[in-house]
Amino acid sequence: YVRGGKPGYFPKLSRSDEMAFPHPVPLNLWDPFGFTSKMTPERKEKALLAEVNNGRLAMIGVMSLVSAHFIPNSVPLLPGSV
Repeated sequence: YVRGGKPGYFPKLSRSDEMAFPHPVPLNLWDPFGFTSKMTPERKEKALLAEVNNGRLAMIGVMSLVSAHFIPNSVPLLPGSV
């Protein structure tokens, strides 16, 4: 989006204009199966918040595994399992 695009916008892979490119699977990057097409804006906002929170928890989990690997006994719940 540095060149004038919109943040968070993914172009459709199933486009048929001059910007289209061949793709073996006609699914899009954002919502490939169309789950969010029937959601209300309030439900989409709630789902986005849940997705952001899940990503944050995943980052915390990965960092705990990395720290447990490099610093012994740094994570109390993972003694000797990494």
